[in-house]
Amino acid sequence: MALVSRATPVAILPRPNGTSLVIKTETRGEDGELVNEQYVTEFFRGVQAGEGVGERAPDHRLQVDGDPTAAITYRVAEDQTVRYAAASGDDFAIHLDDEFARQVGLPGRIVHGLCTMAFAGRAVLEAAGVDDPRAVRRIAVRFSAPLFPGESVTTRVWQLDGAFGFEAVNEQGTPVLKDGRLELRDERVLRPLCFDGV
Repeated sequence: MALVSRATPVAILPRPNGTSLVIKTETRGEDGELVNEQYVTEFFRGVQAGEGVGERAPDHRLQVDGDPTAAITYRVAEDQTVRYAAASGDDFAIHLDDEFARQVGLPGRIVHGLCTMAFAGRAVLEAAGVDDPRAVRRIAVRFSAPLFPGESVTTRVWQLDGAFGFEAVNEQGTPVLKDGRLELRDERVLRPLCFDGV
């Protein structure tokens, strides 16, 4: 399948200690049909942009009361970053070389952010009883801390009105993903979660 992706900055947003740049990417097939729409927010510490302008990414803040409906834990393999780099083409050294990662201020190799998101998305689908990833219409997260090879990641899932909210935490309980939201293409698949692993 041939895909064409176009990315453009759509907003500059001032923050108390820097500036955020919102980038929107659209990926389309050869027939022009939209395959993927993605918003990425990059933060530049210490850069002051003045007045904010542009289109913000769609809001996906997670606001829930009470315990999650499900909590699913997966162990991240020691070689996960090597396998993910081969599959994704993302061979940035912070994911593959402990020494390089330490040189840039990390304690060691970190799991790719999108790989971490994939673990969480898989957990949400498992909690929802959905085994086909093509059922996902939208997934949104906020990356909040690195996940390391060999660690376990636990995804806590809440059923929302027409969607699922989630967060993922490492073994120490530190959130590695916040404000997760997953929507399915067909709302008929949305049924009350029934999972014993909470």
